[in-house]
Amino acid sequence: MMFLTFKGWNFWTNCPEVDAKGYSMVRYNLIEKTEDELVYWYYPEGREDRRHGTISVNLSTNCIVISELAEDDFEREISVEEHNQFIDSLNEMIKETGQSDFVDHVTEPEIYAFYGSQVIQGLRKELDAGNIPEKGIQVWY
Repeated sequence: MMFLTFKGWNFWTNCPEVDAKGYSMVRYNLIEKTEDELVYWYYPEGREDRRHGTISVNLSTNCIVISELAEDDFEREISVEEHNQFIDSLNEMIKETGQSDFVDHVTEPEIYAFYGSQVIQGLRKELDAGNIPEKGIQVWY
C-alpha cells in the first residue's frame, strides 16, 4: 500500500500507479535505514531516468532535510511578508469559525523546494503517525 495526497485529501491506495495527468506528482523510495537515520530518493513526476533528489530524516531529532535537490526540482524563497500575509488570511478563517488556535507570524524567509517539500510533508505525516514508509507518492494540483 502507498500513502497518497490528492487535492488536499490523504488516503492509502493499493494502486501501483496513479494517473497524474494535469497534476504534479513526486515518487519517493526508502534507500537506507539505520537506527538513527532514513534516506529517501525522490523523483519529480516519477521520472526515474533523471537524477533523483535525496531527503534525510534524523530519527533522533525528527528533522527532515533535502540533502540534494533532484534534477527537475527547484527552490523558491518565500519572503517573510508573503508568508505572513498567508498567515493573516489563515488566522482570519480560524477566527471566523470561532476557533482560537492561531498561527504565529514568521520572522525569517522560508526556502521551498517544489517537489522535495511535498515529500517532506508526506513523510512528516507518516512519521508523526508512527509509520516508516518504504515508498510513496504525493500528488497535487
